[in-house]
Formats: sequence, C-alpha cells, structure tokens
Amino acid sequence: RESRNRLQMAMQAVHMGTWEWDILTNKMHWSEEVEAIFGLEKGEFAGTFDAYMDLLSADEQRKMHGSINTTLDAHSREFHVIQRIRTRGNGLRWLEGRGLVEYSETRDPVRIVGTIMDITSRLLAESERALLLGRMEKRNAHLATAARVSKTCNSILDPAELIQRAVTLIAEGFELYYVGL
Repeated sequence: RESRNRLQMAMQAVHMGTWEWDILTNKMHWSEEVEAIFGLEKGEFAGTFDAYMDLLSADEQRKMHGSINTTLDAHSREFHVIQRIRTRGNGLRWLEGRGLVEYSETRDPVRIVGTIMDITSRLLAESERALLLGRMEKRNAHLATAARVSKTCNSILDPAELIQRAVTLIAEGFELYYVGL
C-alpha cells in the first residue's frame, strides 16, 4: 500500500497517469491523473475507446488510428504516440503515450496497458531553447562579419576599394539587400 502511494505521488509529480484498453470489449480504464491531464473531473471519463476518441480532434483521431494500426499490423509489443489535445478550458497540451500490447496465443491483440505523460512544458522548453540557439548563432555570425569588416579596414588603403569591400561584407554577413556608405 505504501509503495502504491509513493508511485501514485511520483506519477502526479511528473503529470503521468496509467491507462488500459481492453481491445476485445473496447473498454478503457484511466487513472485519475489521466483524467486530470485531459481536464476531466474524477470519474467523468466514460471508460470506452470511443469516449477517448471523442476527446481528440479529427486530425489527432486519424493520427491515433494510424499509430494503433501500425503497431498492431506489425505485431509489435511496444506502442508509442505523441498527440496534441485541447482541454475543456481550451488549453493546448502535448501528451506522450507509451504502452505494451498483449497478444493472445493466436497473435490477436487483446489489450494495451500503458502510461500517458503531459510533455507540454518539455516541448515548450525545447522550442524556447531552439529559438535562443538560433538567435545566438545569428549573433555569432554578425560578430564574425564585424570582425571581417574590421580586418578589411586595416588591410585596404584605397578608400574606394575599402568602401566597396566593406559594403559587400556587411550586405552578405547581415543578409541585407542594400547597404550604402
């Protein structure tokens, strides 16, 4: 009991819940945390695969069916999907679902048991990181251009040639259409 409580608290801390889909009966069981991730009240989920699909947009429904079909057609044991949902409060969330498929002796899929995790904050952080990295790379390119212009100014004595060379370096290095000096 203590171990189960620790596990439940840990899963709440990382916004992760468990789910199970009985493929034969089309019934689904969600933990309270999965309901919370979807913005539902405790016990509000109807408990069927169709009720789950109703929570997804048409594009995400197609994506989910594709992921399921790909997994089951390949008789894979592992299921994985990343999906985007809108909660009741119209919040946008990104979720990562992972599961293990159980097959019968005749290799027919029987059920899938897994976890779902809200990865919205991770994806936002990755996006912010990529944006900052892009800005840093652009700033480095601009500094390198400034260094080339400075070196050119110290090496060319003819003013007309210096101006033309500096204008060309600045236009190319700062990706400008026109530079006048």
